[in-house]
Amino acid sequence: MSARRFWLGYAAGSRGRLHLDDGAVAAVVGHRRSLLAAGVTGVDGDFQAGDVVDLVDHAQEVVARGVVAFDVTELPDLIGRSTYELPAEQRREVVHADDLVPLR
Repeated sequence: MSARRFWLGYAAGSRGRLHLDDGAVAAVVGHRRSLLAAGVTGVDGDFQAGDVVDLVDHAQEVVARGVVAFDVTELPDLIGRSTYELPAEQRREVVHADDLVPLR
């Protein structure tokens, strides 16, 4: 594991949480895919784009950590929406796979 990925997964302070549905958990943890808005069911915390957040499953277990691409104020309008439903300027990953560390 690279030093950056170790820092992201285990040393960086988390500024919030993204709650994921089961499909998103499987994609993020099982296949190390990017997290899309469609897989997010809720948000907690006070974070800005570029901050580290915990990704949690329905049991509130932290399953991954990553660098979020949106501010907390932007996410409520995106939650559960498919990428094609989003405005062009918001058609990106919530957490890109390169900025994601599965923890289980």
